[in-house]
Amino acid sequence: MEKLRQILVNLLTNAVKFTPPAGRIVLRCQPDDAVCRFQVSDTGIEGINRDR
Repeated sequence: MEKLRQILVNLLTNAVKFTPPAGRIVLRCQPDDAVCRFQVSDTGIEGINRDR
């Protein structure tokens, strides 16, 4: 659980760092049977392209 927390903290820290003051950051969690899918999106500069 500690590693998951650290991953989410890192993703959100990067989102805050690269999103302008008037920007938006969204964290979504979608449970799916035995797993939970997390998605972080923001209006900051382009980072990881999810289409790759």
